Amino acid sequence: MIGQMQHHVVFKKDFTKLSDWMTGLIDIKKLNSGILQVTVFNKDGIPLAERLSFIDNKDYIQPAELTEDTLSFSERGKNIFTLSLKDTVLGSFSVAITDPDYNISQMREENIFSRLLLTSDLKGYIHNPAWYFTNISDSVVNALDLVMMTNGWRRFKWAELIKNGVTAKNYQDAGYITLTGKANIRDTRKPFAGKEMVVMISPADSSGHSMQLVNTDEFGGFKMDSLIFFDKARILFSDTRGRKSSFIEVKLSDDSLDKKYVLPVIDGNDLAPVKNNDSVRQSKLGYDYDAILRANGLLLEGITVKSRKKSPVQELEEKYASGLFSGFSEKTIDLVNTNEVVTQQNIFLYLQSRVPGLQVQVNGLNYQVYYRQTRSLMGGFIPMTLYLDEMLVDADFISPIPASQIAMVKVFSSFVGAAGNGAGGVLAVYTKKGSDFIGSAYSPADRVNYNGYSVIKEFYSPDYSVKTNDKGADHRITLHWQPDIFINSVNPKIPVRFYNNDRTKNYKIVVEGITWNGKMVMIEKIISAAGKRPF
Repeated sequence: MIGQMQHHVVFKKDFTKLSDWMTGLIDIKKLNSGILQVTVFNKDGIPLAERLSFIDNKDYIQPAELTEDTLSFSERGKNIFTLSLKDTVLGSFSVAITDPDYNISQMREENIFSRLLLTSDLKGYIHNPAWYFTNISDSVVNALDLVMMTNGWRRFKWAELIKNGVTAKNYQDAGYITLTGKANIRDTRKPFAGKEMVVMISPADSSGHSMQLVNTDEFGGFKMDSLIFFDKARILFSDTRGRKSSFIEVKLSDDSLDKKYVLPVIDGNDLAPVKNNDSVRQSKLGYDYDAILRANGLLLEGITVKSRKKSPVQELEEKYASGLFSGFSEKTIDLVNTNEVVTQQNIFLYLQSRVPGLQVQVNGLNYQVYYRQTRSLMGGFIPMTLYLDEMLVDADFISPIPASQIAMVKVFSSFVGAAGNGAGGVLAVYTKKGSDFIGSAYSPADRVNYNGYSVIKEFYSPDYSVKTNDKGADHRITLHWQPDIFINSVNPKIPVRFYNNDRTKNYKIVVEGITWNGKMVMIEKIISAAGKRPF
């Protein structure tokens, strides 16, 4: 007889003396809570009988208490609650406060307890699974045992394991964003093998640039892990040998964020209007829905918009420059809409003849660019801060690029996005792209656009302690949403502050979270002027 939970054998018993009936007790006090599968096999390993049981030792509960320090149901009244936890707590938690009069169902059918301990381990539909964790009465315990005996369940089949054997699958954490790929010498199939590349990552807001060195293998393959960046980012791959650099081309493989997940088919009944006897709640929902439709249907009087035609330089700036780079510059040089023949070896030598006050010093393969000879406190000249396609780079990354393949150059005397406000001046260089691009081998570097983690958006919660001129109605249904509470302390107390809207007279509060050792917090209650109504 074998007992297993979550693919782990928790007990095993061999019987040598058989009889018509065998009885005994299984000590479950030291088992974790969850579904226990007990299977009896014959001497040949064939399963004869099986039974599922739910073990509920309450070991998963993290003690927590929610108290009201300041409670107000007046219009835009201030509320302060305190979430108190016991013992040393390290974990992640969330708090949601809503108006229960506008919830389709006052009690949630699923919560963190039921999801992690019950429905994630069972196959098939379970009606109102959260109810089985509401109390420990005999009726609830017996009903849960009936679910164990009747619900379809199969993490695996013993017969298939006996036939095919057990294959261990080792899981390795991808380490946040993991980028893998292959680098080739451009316009060839020859790998950029056994060499060092410098990789620079520039986020969309042009802040927080990072750079690291990556070595390619004999096939030109490379791997970077433990990367963290958000939204659209530009990644620059470049050879590190200056003028001897090879023109490379990089192709990224599937990575840790490029995964597809199959979503369950939506049940049309879930979208149908709810039919219940609570006519008050339905009328409130209907009233708000009509108000939304009316707001969407308001039409303004006809207006005439007058604008000036943009110059070629303005259109070029819109195409290439973004964020802080799209602001005012001392000089903008358009190399796309020009009839000038650019013959200089690189953009620095070209700019030296076009931008007054700009000087270039060449020392072997190293370039230094100065603007108006600005001196530092130590007496030396301060070099310009250089950007290539809005990524902070050294001059060695720009110098190999032929000047004929540059689309635009912007010169700033100072730049708020650079260290020290760009005291020596800032030079932003943009390479041609799209229809402006001529030729294939225009730079030894290769640039890749990549979507990182989604930007975390903060829930809007008005602060009515600050007087404003906003006199619009406040009909928020969700009054407070705090999904990212991280705790690492002893007996922590977390304040929860929010302001009421213009109409809510009771609050539904849901607190959920999990600690590093698997204990869970689940608080769900309604607080009203008549008192608390816990679920």
